[in-house]
Amino acid sequence: MRRTHFPFAPALLLTGALVLSGCATTGTERGAGAPGSAGSSASADTPDGAETNAEAPSVEAAPEGEPQVEIVDTSPGGPKEQDALWAGLEEAAAGNGIAYLDVHLRSAAASADTGTVPLTPDTPDSVTVTVPEDGLDDSASPWYRITGTFSVEQIAESAFVLETQSTEIDADLELSGPSTEERCTAEGANEDIMGAAERLAEDPGAHEELRSEWGSSPEVWWGIQLTAGSLRSSDGNFAGDFLSTACADYL
Repeated sequence: MRRTHFPFAPALLLTGALVLSGCATTGTERGAGAPGSAGSSASADTPDGAETNAEAPSVEAAPEGEPQVEIVDTSPGGPKEQDALWAGLEEAAAGNGIAYLDVHLRSAAASADTGTVPLTPDTPDSVTVTVPEDGLDDSASPWYRITGTFSVEQIAESAFVLETQSTEIDADLELSGPSTEERCTAEGANEDIMGAAERLAEDPGAHEELRSEWGSSPEVWWGIQLTAGSLRSSDGNFAGDFLSTACADYL
């Protein structure tokens, strides 16, 4: 805003069909009514036949400090068009500057010398997000989880700085389901996980449905997204080793 055992067989990883154009969800709106109605007007007949203009009620902005953008996903990195984190942060920065995040990502290096941690997903052409330590779980490095409500400042086209407003996690938005270990060690894991990647490669519009299904195992969902992108860019000829990376701890 988604199961036998590894390693994946090379033949499976290097085959699979598919065409797709990357699409990323950027989060959901909270607080405001449907956009587009403010400022519109319609005419109605009065009893004496005269016309009067009836203005539609204006859409109220979310209160200051209330996130209008919610980003609950795993970032695959890469261009904004395929990364819900990047797209959502840009949306927040252009809006009221507040976003709720529950985002996983994989980053090769980070430093916390100043109380903040700059993170850049491993994938080329990725966004850089500077995160306060109190909003970051780095216990599974190189996998990181950013949680909380933040003010969002865009300091460059692909760089954002977050400032913590609240570290509270919204339980209603947390994704439930099998863990990465359960996904990677389940019977038929190869076929199920690869099948999800192939589906996403064929149909980018399935991102939200697949996120809901697989997002509780963020490493696997990361691998599914990147495998789908590799299949897409190679016309189905190359899947990469992302799924093996995602399940490396359970091979």
